[in-house]
Amino acid sequence: MVLIHILVAAIVFATSGAAFGGIFKGADTGKVIERTAEGPLRVGFGKATIAPPWPIEPSYGKQTPTFEFYHHEIEVRALVLWVGELKILLVACDVIGIGADGVDVIKGKIKAATGIPKENMIIAATHNHSYPRTRRKKVRDWIAQQATEAVVEALAEPFRARIGFGTGIVPESITVNRHRAVGGMVNTHLPVMRIDDINGDPRGVLFNFGSHPNIFTTSWGGDRIGKFGPGWPGYARQWIEMTYGLKTLFSQYEREQDYHDLFTIFVIGAAGDQQPGLDADELDGKKVYPREAFVTTVGRKVLETMEGIETKQDVRMTFRSKMIELPLKANGWRKESRTAVSALIINDAAIGIIPGELTAELGARFEQEAGYGHSLLITIANDYIGYITSEKEAFEGATYEGKGSPFGPERGRIIMNEVIGLVNPNSTPAEALDPHRDLGTIRGRVRYDGRRRIIVGLIGDAISPSGLSRFWGRRVEPDSSGGFAFDRVAPWTRFLYVKEVSDDYDGKEGKDGRTLLSGEAVTVTAAQATEVDLKVPGHLKDHISALVFEPSSLSVEKGKVRGRITIEGELREDERIVGGIYDRSKMPWTWHTSYYLRDPVRTVEIDQSGTFEFGKLSAGLYTLVFWFDTNGNGRPEQGVDVMTTARGVAVE
Repeated sequence: MVLIHILVAAIVFATSGAAFGGIFKGADTGKVIERTAEGPLRVGFGKATIAPPWPIEPSYGKQTPTFEFYHHEIEVRALVLWVGELKILLVACDVIGIGADGVDVIKGKIKAATGIPKENMIIAATHNHSYPRTRRKKVRDWIAQQATEAVVEALAEPFRARIGFGTGIVPESITVNRHRAVGGMVNTHLPVMRIDDINGDPRGVLFNFGSHPNIFTTSWGGDRIGKFGPGWPGYARQWIEMTYGLKTLFSQYEREQDYHDLFTIFVIGAAGDQQPGLDADELDGKKVYPREAFVTTVGRKVLETMEGIETKQDVRMTFRSKMIELPLKANGWRKESRTAVSALIINDAAIGIIPGELTAELGARFEQEAGYGHSLLITIANDYIGYITSEKEAFEGATYEGKGSPFGPERGRIIMNEVIGLVNPNSTPAEALDPHRDLGTIRGRVRYDGRRRIIVGLIGDAISPSGLSRFWGRRVEPDSSGGFAFDRVAPWTRFLYVKEVSDDYDGKEGKDGRTLLSGEAVTVTAAQATEVDLKVPGHLKDHISALVFEPSSLSVEKGKVRGRITIEGELREDERIVGGIYDRSKMPWTWHTSYYLRDPVRTVEIDQSGTFEFGKLSAGLYTLVFWFDTNGNGRPEQGVDVMTTARGVAVE
């Protein structure tokens, strides 16, 4: 028996038409659409290329039209879940994001061709950074055309199916919290949805992971034109399909079964502050490219998890959507205050659908509070509203993610309360943050003996920030006595930096000078003020210009590492180069190298000869770094001191 019904939630309900469409209607705010069906499951798969068929500017790199690719399989993939008369459609596009107006164009074209209601569609982006921006009409229309083709294909040959869910655990080192060096949560959960035919043989797999698809992007700055490609999700799809295909190519024949390629579809999870670590460069005892190691680790875990999933034919499927309103920032890039959240519940699995880039901390909250055996998040879906962070991170405004939305700091709390409420009505909403109770203050003084204008910055990592203002964190200019303060700082470890700026500095890019100090760690306590005293010289030693490893000089034997570096410049009588050797197991992410340089296993001081020796080392993997302390504060600072690149070494 098939049961299908539509419920009115929150007492009122839109009786006809799409609830959201491309124009968010104020009268629909707060209403919940619910559609539920029970019975046997049918499934359809479809895909189509969205590789640009004409020269166009990429999202990143020099903004010159190009027709260059690093991989042509840039696709839109469609998955139709069909119970009785209820069809739920997921469309995943290899693009960075799609705003509500673009989503409405895609939904409208699909509806016209298939009759599927717009409110039954999930239009998601894989967050691929190697594709043109979708706000351009020509690009948007091309995606809509190809998405419709993929959906028509998915509807053409539906099959009776079974479905099940599981979650794999990947190593913590696979990804990194990119703007929080201390205490930053990282994703290790990799949810998988397995789809079998009626006989229990795998036909498709949906996999979900939260880590930015930007490691294959070929250009970021304006000096070089980037190439198009699908990002790591495209490589992972292909790896999974090829690996599974080789495994089953002959076995399905021997079992007298029709051979089917495995269909894969990727949706991105809570990747807002997550970045592939690229620390691993070894698989099965062999050296490989770090990107290969990342993709292979993900692919293997998907197939391993898929093997352990039990599937069922009969399902109860519920889809809920709700329009919500969020407070807008003044002078933000968005004028529409409304957006949409959704939830898809299939048996014991809850899927939250969120319209932006969610941080790992908030993703973990959904997993903990959803109240189902399995859960996953589809982010950057049905709209794009920027970054969605915890309220304290957004109030603080010291990270790229915290500042990266046109909505106010409450956005993360409101969105998570709403989407969790869609899957678990008994959940307790998170309380609003009280800045006086929940945040702290940093007060300090800069003792600076120079004559230039300076600023003090607050960021989440122990680095000298780039010239791009979105990575500056927060900045203040000390008063005439050197005093400065940052209020509304979250209770965690943050880092201060000091930079010279031009006399006409007005907070805009292009007017920064030298970084005088970076990576000054400050641990903040809620409702308290933390005092700091910074001593910053106006003159940095500049007679040493570079330090370079001499690769042929490196030798390892009997717990000792010896070698030599080239010192470009002349050390003075009382000066030395400082070197450190670091346990790589205690440096989980090279992304945050500056922070982990505080804890060496051994240190040495070397003279102009550049020769060094570290002794009494246990077997293991180590990292070598040498630096010349230009500001005299006794600790290594990237962007301030003259440093070698980090070099790995194995001691047996």
